[in-house]
Amino acid sequence: MNDHPEKPKIDVEAIRQQVVSLLQGRGVTQATIAKQANVSTGALSKFIVGRYEGDNDAVARKIATWLVGFLKRDKLPATVSAGHRFVRTAASVKTTSRAEHAQVSADLVIVIGDPGSGKTTVLQHICRTGASVFLATMSPDTSGTVPMLEEVADALGIQPPNGGGARRLRSQIEKRLRGSAGLLIIDEAQHLCHKALETLRRIHDTAQVGMLLAGSPDLMQRIAQMPQASSRIGWRVTLRRPSRADVNALAAEFGIDGRQEQDFLHSIAQHPGGLRCVVKTIRLAMLAAEGDDAALDTGHLTAAWSERALVTSEDES
Repeated sequence: MNDHPEKPKIDVEAIRQQVVSLLQGRGVTQATIAKQANVSTGALSKFIVGRYEGDNDAVARKIATWLVGFLKRDKLPATVSAGHRFVRTAASVKTTSRAEHAQVSADLVIVIGDPGSGKTTVLQHICRTGASVFLATMSPDTSGTVPMLEEVADALGIQPPNGGGARRLRSQIEKRLRGSAGLLIIDEAQHLCHKALETLRRIHDTAQVGMLLAGSPDLMQRIAQMPQASSRIGWRVTLRRPSRADVNALAAEFGIDGRQEQDFLHSIAQHPGGLRCVVKTIRLAMLAAEGDDAALDTGHLTAAWSERALVTSEDES
């Protein structure tokens, strides 16, 4: 009995030609294919020109598996596969304005928003489009002073020194920021401990640079207990639940302009997760509509929301 049946044969030459076609006509790079197909760049380069001396069948199988996923993604609407463009909302305009104030005035600004309020999206946009804007995102494993400083140093392109600890690393960060007329954005700052937040306050004072701390409502409660930090806040921005205008603007980016569909999406935006829930629901609904070969409607959105919701009407009954 053969416990290891032979794998079906694969047309190596056909796979090779598909790769060549993608490289020539679709703008896909060899580096992208190699990384996503888990093939070394050297092996792929030689495979393409028919000079690979290793197991060509094995390389071809990896590429064939990658091709299946690539072609599926290629058929999806761009807003599903690649994401949507940045959408100007009332919250994003307010946050951008306060960020500009912080940078120009070397001030300290706090942005408070619940998950899904669009906070992180607008901060990433500010970082992409601004000059001398640096974004460091915190997490539970960067709550301490040294991990926080390492995350900031990485955002600034600083190689952490060998030895010297927090003091030496903080000094390098201050040196990099001093005179830069820049803006240092710290997202998810609610994860930081008291000492780490005080260290950021020290960097702001010493480097005389604009700083924006963003996070959940817990961040404001923590800073309120820190007199030196709270006294330096020049502006506080609180992002409320998404407005109907904001939801409609986001829906329009996906080509959704029907009143019923917009009303349903606005109701979703009032749940925890806000605009993030809206985007994920739209994308799932677009996939369903694509499968039905039909225009997206409220039925697709309702079904998508039901699939996504952590608590359904059946669970509550």
